[in-house]
Amino acid sequence: MDKIFQYTDYRQYLKAYYDFKKETTSYFSYRYFSLKAGINSPSYLKSVIEGKRNLSKVSTEKFIQGLGHSEKEAQYFRVLILFNQSSVPEEKQQFYTQMLAMSDFVNDTKLSSNQYQYLKNWYTPVIRELVSYFDFENDFQLLADAVFPPITENAAKRSFEFLLKSKLIKKSPSGLYNQTNRALTSGKDHPETLGLVRRNYHKQMIQKAADSLDEVSIEERLAMGISVGISKTGYDVLLSEIAAFRERIITLVDKDQATHRTYQFNIQLFPTSFGLDEIHERSEK
Repeated sequence: MDKIFQYTDYRQYLKAYYDFKKETTSYFSYRYFSLKAGINSPSYLKSVIEGKRNLSKVSTEKFIQGLGHSEKEAQYFRVLILFNQSSVPEEKQQFYTQMLAMSDFVNDTKLSSNQYQYLKNWYTPVIRELVSYFDFENDFQLLADAVFPPITENAAKRSFEFLLKSKLIKKSPSGLYNQTNRALTSGKDHPETLGLVRRNYHKQMIQKAADSLDEVSIEERLAMGISVGISKTGYDVLLSEIAAFRERIITLVDKDQATHRTYQFNIQLFPTSFGLDEIHERSEK
């Protein structure tokens, strides 16, 4: 069957999925899907396909589990449902724009447990990018000095050797090093070790962003922010917009082959107040 990114109607997608599974898997049924998705009703999928039921936020996540979606497929599926179930033209256009951005996803590779060290230092991902377009001729001091701000020769060498040993880069006949996978992700799993490494990496990069305000000219860096009050639904919509925007950035970067410099691209969205429920609870104490 076609990939989910080819669909603009989630009921048609689910119908195609059901037909494909029935044809290729002898034991597949509506009941089996419900069991896999953790849904009590054995005919829930059938009701959704026939338009008798919509998908809520909770049931959407259960369907993602039952369908065995990858992270990118799950992102698209969530927006597809919002697009189909919205009755507001402006919202539908917004969701459709997100879907268009996601339809050109770049395949990424999830870091394995023995590759978590990739996120240990802020400069290891930088080294991975640098060696793919800059021939440092095995001069690790030169490589270290190419990083901004510069790092030590030993740090550059350790990061390079880790990338090579972990098969995140490989040498090409030209002398440069190819990335074995263009896009890497840590995924959304939360094993304790990965969680700690990932948080530390983001802290380092956020600090680097703060340092850049003083160390980099305004012509070569961008910093902006807005303070907004939004609903829980609005927050979910923003997450979908950010996910689509992030994937569009990855696609644009993947198609840009004239690299001359490495940049760091950050997106943050975090609370700056308590929620209304929390405020009322605090005021009543």
